[in-house]
Amino acid sequence: SAIVIAALRSLARWFEVDLPADRLAKLALLAETEDLNIPAGPMDRIVQAHEGLLAMDLAEPGNVSTYWSLDPDTLPPLFLAWDPRGGKPSGDAHADLKQRWRARDPRVMTTIEAFRELVDEGLTFLERGDHAKFCEAMNRNFTLRQSIFSVSPNDLEMAEIANQHGASAKLSGSGGAVVGAMVGGDDFARLEEAYRSAGYAFRRPRPKRANDGKAQ
Repeated sequence: SAIVIAALRSLARWFEVDLPADRLAKLALLAETEDLNIPAGPMDRIVQAHEGLLAMDLAEPGNVSTYWSLDPDTLPPLFLAWDPRGGKPSGDAHADLKQRWRARDPRVMTTIEAFRELVDEGLTFLERGDHAKFCEAMNRNFTLRQSIFSVSPNDLEMAEIANQHGASAKLSGSGGAVVGAMVGGDDFARLEEAYRSAGYAFRRPRPKRANDGKAQ
């Protein structure tokens, strides 16, 4: 999706076309789902188009505009860890899950509803400045994901490394990477050393506010 977004931005600049962020996200999603036949949803494209921290409520199918900007300063200290060897393609990872959703699999339906409630809880924790509860919510997210989604041994190891060092972690995509948080954030040196010793890459991201809706 990042490659598609970059290509569309380049084309818009070259042809001097005004491409608002909502339209950019929608076109990127259509390119993947209709032209490339890749199972995908709007979330990644919305974030990439707006290039900042967002909360999303995508209850209406096909609607890429139900989101709002969040203040990055409300977040606890974050980290990213990933497997340099890569993860499973998102289309492969989501194919079975999409079929189960269409079949109204009871476990999938119940878990998706739990995800929705967890998002609301997480936003409330951020508003209150309760980073400890927010980190607990991240761990619950990972547990919910495991209940309906095949988690690879490497992904599981990355989450376990975080937990062993007092941090929380969840998958940041279809596999191959985790995003995590640590209350206080004063022990990242040991955490980074643990990840790198296990063969994983590590980085501390600096989230920023979303742009004003124009494609940049």
